[in-house]
Amino acid sequence: MFLHKKQVDQLRTTKQQLLTALNNTTQNYAAAEAQNSVLRTQMIELESRLSALRDIICYMNANLQVSNSATINANPSTIMGVTANYDAFDASAWNSGMPMVQQPIDHLLYQCF
Repeated sequence: MFLHKKQVDQLRTTKQQLLTALNNTTQNYAAAEAQNSVLRTQMIELESRLSALRDIICYMNANLQVSNSATINANPSTIMGVTANYDAFDASAWNSGMPMVQQPIDHLLYQCF
């Protein structure tokens, strides 16, 4: 079976269209993978920041519990009320008059979770 010139040209055109579509798809896939990589990195960074903030809140609650001899209810409004004037980026934030009590870290982990 012989192909006519018209059929060969049609097959070549179809092949070229398929190659173009494949190249576009490959480029789009690579771009999506790059975006996913950036998003994964940002997610890991945000998870780390969230964990650090939870540790700070836990530590602050532990200190308040020790200083007040009372348990603070860990709902957001209580935490926000207690920390409203607390600026973690202020140089004096760490010396703000809150008592610093040294406690084993295991004690804080079991208390917070």
